[in-house]
Amino acid sequence: MESSENWNEPRNLDEYIRETSQTVNFGKDISVFISSTVEDLKEERDAISDLIRDIGLTLIRMEDFSTSDSTPLEVCLGKVSQATIYLGIIGSRYGTPYEPDNPTDIRKGKSFTELEYDHAKTQGLRRCVILIDETKAKVHPVYVDRGPNNELVSFRKKLERDCFVKYYTDLESLRKNVYDGLLNLVKEIRTEEIQNNPKTKDTSASITVALSGIGKYYASECIEASGVSSDCDLQHVYLYLLKNDGETKSALQQGKFPPEEKIYTLYKY
Repeated sequence: MESSENWNEPRNLDEYIRETSQTVNFGKDISVFISSTVEDLKEERDAISDLIRDIGLTLIRMEDFSTSDSTPLEVCLGKVSQATIYLGIIGSRYGTPYEPDNPTDIRKGKSFTELEYDHAKTQGLRRCVILIDETKAKVHPVYVDRGPNNELVSFRKKLERDCFVKYYTDLESLRKNVYDGLLNLVKEIRTEEIQNNPKTKDTSASITVALSGIGKYYASECIEASGVSSDCDLQHVYLYLLKNDGETKSALQQGKFPPEEKIYTLYKY
């Protein structure tokens, strides 16, 4: 899903993140696995790691792995399986090829980064993939390595076929695109939780409001707050209810509504 329409270029990125992150329930229950080559993208990995921590998601990355008796590939793929979201950052290196003990292993020659992506796809993880824009980004020649048989080109084409990708030219555009991608994926996850929550089955009015609030809207509608069931689980609904006069606003919280006010105007974010 494309979210760049929410972005006003002159706006400060950190300000944009602070404002929009209040509309979504980022939480530690959602984990993000960072997949990329390491040596050439150390600065990028550190910046994205800080971003993931700052917005409140759980970070999974190679730098934090503890020692294990398993092979490096087994450890990596195991960590991918534990994640909610696969985040691929693909620069100008293909990465270290896997050299199995078994010469017939079909994974032989593929990079760890590509194998992590393949595993995430097989496991059905939500995926956010950001590719370096090779026509605009400045990359030191020592960090350009497409593999002996141009494997990086094939890998990039596979990613572009498989999923919606974005492109980055510098650290700032990378942070923005990663944030927008995670923002949209977390919205999808929270929407599914609302749809699958049995506590909301008999509260159609509140469910309609919750689901229609995903995305960017300027329309408004009235709802009767007193008609919402008290056992409706609203912990994942992060919208704003404004009084009709538009002078005050309060966040919608589980089981709590402003006293003596039954009709509100709902502004959907």
